[in-house]
Amino acid sequence: MHQKHFKSDDSSLFNTMSLNVDIFINNILCTFNLRCRLDLEDILERGHNVELRESKFILMKMKKFSGTAKIWSTGKVICTGSKSEEEAKIVSRRFARQLQILGYNVGFANFKIHNCHGSVLLPFQIKIKEFSQAHQEASYEPELHAGIIYKVEAFSATLRIYRSGNMTIMAPSEIDVKRAVEFTANLVQTFATHTNDIQGNLGKRRKDCVKEKWQVLLMIPFVQMSN
Repeated sequence: MHQKHFKSDDSSLFNTMSLNVDIFINNILCTFNLRCRLDLEDILERGHNVELRESKFILMKMKKFSGTAKIWSTGKVICTGSKSEEEAKIVSRRFARQLQILGYNVGFANFKIHNCHGSVLLPFQIKIKEFSQAHQEASYEPELHAGIIYKVEAFSATLRIYRSGNMTIMAPSEIDVKRAVEFTANLVQTFATHTNDIQGNLGKRRKDCVKEKWQVLLMIPFVQMSN
C-alpha cells in the first residue's frame, strides 16, 4: 500500500499561510448484491474464514486484505474494514469470487460506497468550549462526551473535534472527508492554542496501525497562538 510522507517544518509552521496534514482513512462501508440466492449453511460448511451470526447472515473475512463481509441468503452483502474506496471495491469483488468458487452463480451489482471514516491530527490544540459557544450549530456536552459534534451539511459530514487537535470524520466519500477537514480546520484555527508534536504523534499512529492516508495542503490564515 502506497504511503505518502508528512513533510511539515514544525519550526516555521505558524509563520506560513499553509500547512500539510495527513488524513487517515480508517474504514470504508460499502454494499453490493450478488444477484443470486445463497445457502448459508452450505457456505458455512465449505467456506473458509466464515461464521454464522444470529441465523440470519454469515461473516466472511479475508486473510490478505482488511475486510469483513456480512452476507445474507438474499445475496445482499455489506463490506467493512477497507482503508480506501479502491480497496473496498477490490475486496468486495474478491468476496464475490470466493462464493463463485463454491459453485454459486454470482454477479456483482449495485456496488455503492455509503460512508468513510477518517481521522486527522491538526498541528494545534483547540479551545473547544469557546468554539462551541461561538458556533451554536456545534453540539458540546462534556458530561457525555469529551469532544464536539460538528456537522458540515455541504459535505454530509459529521465530525468529532477534540481538545487535543484530533478530529474524526464520517462522510459519504473520501473526497467529502478531505473537504470537511479543510472546511472545519479553517473554523477551529481561530481557537487554536498550544502546538502539537505532529511528528511524534504520527510516528506512534504509524506504529499502532497501518492505514491508508493522503497528504492535504490546508490553506489557513493563522492567527497568533494563545496559551
